[in-house]
Amino acid sequence: MKKYTPKLLINYLIKEFNISLLIFFFIIFSLILLTVFLEEIIYFRDKDIEKVFFFKTLFLALIKTPSLIITMSPFIFLFASILFFVKLIKGNEIIGINLSGLSHNFICLVPALYSFFLGIILILVISPFSSQLYKYYESVKQQYSNNDNLIIMSTTGLWLKEKKDNNIFIIRADNIKDQNFKNLKNISIYKFENNKFINRMDSKNSVIQKISGYLKM
Repeated sequence: MKKYTPKLLINYLIKEFNISLLIFFFIIFSLILLTVFLEEIIYFRDKDIEKVFFFKTLFLALIKTPSLIITMSPFIFLFASILFFVKLIKGNEIIGINLSGLSHNFICLVPALYSFFLGIILILVISPFSSQLYKYYESVKQQYSNNDNLIIMSTTGLWLKEKKDNNIFIIRADNIKDQNFKNLKNISIYKFENNKFINRMDSKNSVIQKISGYLKM
């Protein structure tokens, strides 16, 4: 049984694993950045930012991408591990490592512990930073969406947002059945003025009288 750790071999395995990580990191990063950039172009094409259109869309894509990279990080490590072992098998390097007296477990243990170490750094250091970037991204997008009327359907019901002058109305109703958006059940309307909550109105039944969202309760 060996009384020492083959430092040279460990450094070699980590170096090869880092190469695999970088390859898939840049692949995933490029795909995410391109996708988000196209989404921002579609979103801002009707906004009044012609002078800084390219800069604004690219900037927002860049600050949103890190949070998506964090989400995709398990797949980056997974594909990097597959590439790492494929390279070792094709190069017949596993046989050479075994002949030196080290088992397959050693080959698996080195990248596993290294991935665990990188995961801790990812959670403790990079993740909070990416979260702050994403919060800033949402705040910037909110500046350009204040005039938008929003409709969201989720497990908590139907949510509508309508802005009129300095007033914002948030409307929540039970889930829509059979695509019937005219008759709403158990509705609550929250009124905000200059981003301050004013009051709340509730009703068991409501009927939409106009497309603009006026309700008769």
